[in-house]
Amino acid sequence: MTRQRVRSGTFCQMDVTSRLPELAVKLAQKAQANSFVTSDLRDECSWLCRQIARDSATPGLFDFWGLSSNFDELANVSIVEPQILSAIGEIAALSMDGQGVHAGLQHTYGYLLSTVVTPYGFKRERWVSSSLEHGFGLPSDVLGPNPSQGTLLANATMFAGSIAFRGDKSATERLQRIAPFSSKAVGSLEYTQLPQTRIVETLALRDSAGHPRSVRICTDLVPFPYQVEGINENCLLVYSFEDSTHPGARLTTLFTVGPSLIAEVTDPGRFGTTVEIRTRFNACIPGLVGKTFRGQRALKRFRRSHRGRRD
Repeated sequence: MTRQRVRSGTFCQMDVTSRLPELAVKLAQKAQANSFVTSDLRDECSWLCRQIARDSATPGLFDFWGLSSNFDELANVSIVEPQILSAIGEIAALSMDGQGVHAGLQHTYGYLLSTVVTPYGFKRERWVSSSLEHGFGLPSDVLGPNPSQGTLLANATMFAGSIAFRGDKSATERLQRIAPFSSKAVGSLEYTQLPQTRIVETLALRDSAGHPRSVRICTDLVPFPYQVEGINENCLLVYSFEDSTHPGARLTTLFTVGPSLIAEVTDPGRFGTTVEIRTRFNACIPGLVGKTFRGQRALKRFRRSHRGRRD
């Protein structure tokens, strides 16, 4: 699905989308030649930098996200050029260096400028395509590179958080504080009317000091409520976690998936009280990266709530 021509500031949504491949290559080449500086990002992507600056001024927005690895194991390369991530972090006043970087900034603005081709295409495809908006009955630009209302990160946080934090009163209340800074359409979507399946993985561990530590990893699946022609990946996946050493639920990523991955993660043989668990989808949870643990994996299905009632 291609995006409609929606004006945002001095740029049209479609104009930004069409220029992204060229911009990403140009900036990546400068980074690879060690000639990239933050002003290059400001000069070439002023529309993106304005969003990052707005996000930096939005209280608590960055706190909804955990860390993510910037390394693609299959391609054996960085997903986003490290210098570009550093520039994004500089504008956001948040460090984006090291093994684990801010997942929200990386998976939105960073992915827009990634040149790595995966078996599923470019990382930016989730934001370049309008299938998510069409699938959830949203305006065609709210989860695009340059929304007319809100920012890509604020809108994605509101959207993914409303799904991942379903049933978590504290996290949902915190999420409502960023509503004024995001798209009204995303905030007013009736999430409790959506069928939702949650895979919950629970680990009982010890921290570095030997104290009890619990980690809860959630994979939420929500089928598109509206049919999108020609789309096989018609289900949203949201990956999040809670870690007792740093209280508060945090997002890692969101993207669309098709029947094969849904069948894989919901296979009845994967569930039990002593199954192998490891982080997925580039999540960088301290102490868990690259390791396999024994823990519990359970399946939960949310029922559609009656209007006016809570789940």
